[in-house]
Amino acid sequence: MFITAGLLGNCMLFCSCIAAKEPAIRYVVDPYHAYSYEEMLEDASTLEQMYPDIIRLDSIGESVEKRDLLLIRFGNGDRKIFINGSIHACEYITTTYLMYMIDRYAYAYKTSGIYEGFDLKKILDSVTFCIVPMLNPDGVNLVHNGLESVRNPEEVSKIFTGYADWKANINGVDLNRNFDNNWYVQRPENGPSAGGFKGYTPLSEPESRAVARYLDSEMFWTFLNFHSKGEGLYGWDDPNIEYYPQLASMVSRIIEASNYRKFIDTPDTDYGTLLGYVRETYLKPALTFELCRYVYGIPYPDEDFDSVWAPARTFCLIVAEEVMNMEAQEYLVFQNNKFLHAFCDEEYAKTYAAKWANSRVLYIQGGIEKLMNMTVSDISVFVDGRQADMQAYNINGNNYFRLRDLATALSDTPARFDIEYDTGSMAVMMTKGKSYTGDHEDVAPVSSGTMAVPSISGLCLNKEKIEAAAYNINGNNYYKLRDIAAAINFGVTYDHHERKISIDTSVAYEDDTAGFVGS
Repeated sequence: MFITAGLLGNCMLFCSCIAAKEPAIRYVVDPYHAYSYEEMLEDASTLEQMYPDIIRLDSIGESVEKRDLLLIRFGNGDRKIFINGSIHACEYITTTYLMYMIDRYAYAYKTSGIYEGFDLKKILDSVTFCIVPMLNPDGVNLVHNGLESVRNPEEVSKIFTGYADWKANINGVDLNRNFDNNWYVQRPENGPSAGGFKGYTPLSEPESRAVARYLDSEMFWTFLNFHSKGEGLYGWDDPNIEYYPQLASMVSRIIEASNYRKFIDTPDTDYGTLLGYVRETYLKPALTFELCRYVYGIPYPDEDFDSVWAPARTFCLIVAEEVMNMEAQEYLVFQNNKFLHAFCDEEYAKTYAAKWANSRVLYIQGGIEKLMNMTVSDISVFVDGRQADMQAYNINGNNYFRLRDLATALSDTPARFDIEYDTGSMAVMMTKGKSYTGDHEDVAPVSSGTMAVPSISGLCLNKEKIEAAAYNINGNNYYKLRDIAAAINFGVTYDHHERKISIDTSVAYEDDTAGFVGS
């Protein structure tokens, strides 16, 4: 993901007066008034400046009127939780709630480390909240500022003339009815309206498409949606709860903390919802919170924010603790070597895999947290003084090479070795002292950020099993250079300034990696 030019420009505008050094921490968010899109951007930028180690800003896309859909990454943990607010425009107090939550949690993280008895340092080191605080900024702008503030007032005025209870995006499509789950049911709203119209096709709107794309790009353990009508909870009755027992614990703790009620969707409301979409698509726990007492026809009074915050102040911390307690997701689903999702149960993983063509399930001990993002290395490689044609990939500070490329480069040296794959033992067999005779098959370049999966193939040298760190990237196994050098016994040095690895086959391998990063 990336920060688009609009958001980056806004952030630069809001930060232009902020000194380069990290500012003194303080409370930032004022929740007692109609909280605007512009104020959200300004507060988010200030919070990122204050807490750069735990808050990072990004964007998942743009709205109809080209406003950036702000993404706030809050925390540093491997287990990610997706959270969104203001999918309905008149429910913008959910944005206020989420921004206030980030503000209070971050302040506590930097001071005492404790909030309401929760260990924030432990939580934010284990979990990352991926928060889209305002999914419908055009609609929120309409509610706040009226018809004259929109880009095409003539078209909007055809839909409705009062905007205090406007839910839809600026096209008159209810974003929480625009997702591809139970979308094809017949509904009375057949055209643009202030709320309820599901659109002419699923994911017809840029905001809903942006969410769907983003959710496909990362692995989330739980999904939380925030609304503002009724002090209750949807999603507690998930029929697949047996596959993620933490959901029951989440719900019971939330109800105990807040005295919220349990709500059940009806045919009048259960179509095209984000909750239904993520639950059916990703087969993970998903909850929708209705934060406020029910107020008909108008946004919830901003000056009454304290009554909203008090019962709900620990919701996300409860969920985070339950996510931390979830079993390792060791059954990973791939489609054509692209990682899709992970599960703790093999049958559930197979159920998910059946949704995708050319998919398979792999068991990886330790699960999703064992996966690594790799970067394309710009290091050049020389073998006995001659430059070799080998692409290195950096994973966790070490360079990995395709074994076939390394065997080709060493084929006419004293360190030569041959390789073949034994399907019976699922192992790569290396024969020392024999030149590689196989094809030097070119592979398509791989972009940085591609997932590297621990290889399940064994490795043997002269029929004896050896240990070497290995990852599978787009269907090819890549091995840590120094592990292969130690096994074959050739020298490896690294020149940090010239970004160059030198392989010397005339000398023995020496482990000089103390304080060394690079190969």
